[in-house]
Amino acid sequence: MKTDDILIHIPEIETVFAEEDAVIEGYKIIVLRKEGGYTLKEYFALEDDSEIRHEFHNGELYQMPGAKPNHELIVATLTAMLFYAVRKHGGYLFTSNLKVELPDSKRFLYPDISIVGGTPEYGGKKKTALLNPTVLIEVLSDSTAHYDMGEKFAFYRALPSLREYLLFDQDTAWVLHYRLNERGRWEIIEHDGKTLVLESVDCTLTIRDVYAHLA
Repeated sequence: MKTDDILIHIPEIETVFAEEDAVIEGYKIIVLRKEGGYTLKEYFALEDDSEIRHEFHNGELYQMPGAKPNHELIVATLTAMLFYAVRKHGGYLFTSNLKVELPDSKRFLYPDISIVGGTPEYGGKKKTALLNPTVLIEVLSDSTAHYDMGEKFAFYRALPSLREYLLFDQDTAWVLHYRLNERGRWEIIEHDGKTLVLESVDCTLTIRDVYAHLA
């Protein structure tokens, strides 16, 4: 069987819900919900005043957990390795404080790294959310791995601009690489320490270098 004939199974996210403004910490992630749902106006007001990032999911808020040192080291290393390579080819790289907007599903999500192969386009309040990422990268943590590999990837695939999605394990040199092929299907490439090529933005990574300075 060819790689692009593999069927991708998207598992359901496990969440614990909170009524009104109460917060209940679940095993995987924190979800805030109130009767009637949060409006976008309420969401943007919360984001303006809060030091904690929240994703917006059609009226529900996903509170983003804190990160471990390995997670932050990998994000920082990837940013350093990719930034100038992306800019060399006329692209742009953004880190985890920039939201990505999915207008058709009323969602605002936070990737660890976003790359645009050309000119960025912005939406959301005050034009502070990215609309056209070419590559999205997540570093898997204990609290978000199930979400990043499942439901979040399903949301991201609705972006017409997206060509590649990468998942880096935070503790071992292992990467899961999804790439949209010329037939419009997502290929799955599993990397375990060798070279990784981002074809859509013409960049190459040596995976062992990404993991060289883990805590």
